[in-house]
Amino acid sequence: MINIDVDKMLDIVNKNSDYTKVAEYILGKSDYTFSLEQAKNIAKYLIMEQKYTKEDLLQGKADDYIQKRAQAKLVELKSVRQKDEERAEVPLKSFKHSISKDEIKRFIILITGLAATVTILGIKNYEFEEEKMKSETSANLGYLASEVGSDIYDSKSNIVYQSALENKDPNTNEFISQSESLANNIIDVCIKDPSLFDITIFDTYYNIQFNRIDKLSETWGYLQKYMANDEAFFELLNTKLNSSFLNYILNMLETSGEIKIGSTDYENYRSAIEEYQKANKYEKLTGEAKVTLREMMDKYHNLGNNLYKENNKKIKNLVEEQKDGFGGRS
Repeated sequence: MINIDVDKMLDIVNKNSDYTKVAEYILGKSDYTFSLEQAKNIAKYLIMEQKYTKEDLLQGKADDYIQKRAQAKLVELKSVRQKDEERAEVPLKSFKHSISKDEIKRFIILITGLAATVTILGIKNYEFEEEKMKSETSANLGYLASEVGSDIYDSKSNIVYQSALENKDPNTNEFISQSESLANNIIDVCIKDPSLFDITIFDTYYNIQFNRIDKLSETWGYLQKYMANDEAFFELLNTKLNSSFLNYILNMLETSGEIKIGSTDYENYRSAIEEYQKANKYEKLTGEAKVTLREMMDKYHNLGNNLYKENNKKIKNLVEEQKDGFGGRS
């Protein structure tokens, strides 16, 4: 005889129903950029880890996060999808009737034999943990770029969001561009540890919602200008900032083994970069050059997991040291 805690199972089913409703909302907000499973995982993350209620989410209180995730996903999809390829959209199906306890009992008994290998909630733990780690690392980089106790620090936001708020030069109080503010934030992180340059650039690039290449290329110029005035950054200037942003990406891909010097891909990327340097704006490129650069940035995206894994503990420790230096504020 199978012992069934019906109240517990009802709670699980109700939670799953909440995730489904939130997932439907996320799909609508993201113009069906995500799959149903991806939308449900985002819903679970927001409810379980960020402590939003279903009502909070349906009222739009996490729309900014959802839109940023959608923009990052769109870049990934555009990098691999052919121009004329259409995405199949599967409409979300919801339960339209209430479920009785007897129905739940029959359902649970039916699936008991599968319970050893399949969880009812269907959470892919490794994917969830990776997303959680990336989100935490992104927020921690934001902490390193801000002053403990400031309004920016307490906003728990990433570097890109902070740069949109910090639109004045701290010395002159004059308005500055977001690209210049981004450079200031990146430098603030590198002051703590210059070895965090690569992960900071990666995290910044993929948190920008629009015109990533143009924005980072402009930010790159500010980084070169400001870091040239501080000998602490001379090594970064000589090894990372000694050419353009896109050439830096190309070098990252070669160093990581994603591509080989002299290969067809390498030469194609170099040609597209040269075209960009002349045009100085992504939208002015030929269609072929745009596709080539998207392909290159897709390879760059593949480096993300390792960059986060290699640096998240170091970044977390630096955040704790920063708090301790301020007097243990949490």
